[in-house]
Amino acid sequence: MSRCVWFGLFASSAVQRSLHPPKRESKTPIIIIPSTPTSLITILNAKDLLQDFKFVPTADKKKAGARRDNEVLIQRTRAANPSSGSTAMSVPYRVTDNPQKLTPSEWGRVVAVFVQGPAWQFKGWPLLGDDNSPVEIFSKRKAVVLSESVAFDYL
Repeated sequence: MSRCVWFGLFASSAVQRSLHPPKRESKTPIIIIPSTPTSLITILNAKDLLQDFKFVPTADKKKAGARRDNEVLIQRTRAANPSSGSTAMSVPYRVTDNPQKLTPSEWGRVVAVFVQGPAWQFKGWPLLGDDNSPVEIFSKRKAVVLSESVAFDYL
C-alpha cells in the first residue's frame, strides 16, 4: 500500500510539472542605485525621482514612515512614435541597491547605474576591469552621477 501511495505522489508531481511550463525569464530592465543612505537617490525615494520626476529627500521619506524595500518596481511611459506606428506604452524598470545579488543574466539587463563616485561602491561587482575599475561596466551601460550643485567649466 505504501508503494502505491508513493507512486501516486510521484505520478501526480510529474503530471503537475508537465502542466506547468518552465518559468519564463524576465526581460525587465534593471537600474542600480547606491546603497548608502547619504546618496541623493536611495531605495526610499527612487520611485519619486525616476517615475514621478520629483525629488523627495530620503529624510522626508523616513519622517513620513516610508519602509525600506529590497527593490522597487517603477513604471515609465514611452512616448508614441507616429512615424513608426508605435503607441505610448508603460515600461517597467526594476530598481535595486544591491548589485551583488544580481545573477549573470540579470547583469545583462542592467541599463543604468547611479553612482556617487567612490571606488568602494563597486566592491564585489562583476565586470570590473583588471585594476578593479568600473570602466567595463560603464562602457556598456549608462552611468548617472547626481549632485546637489553642478558647476560646468566651459573650455
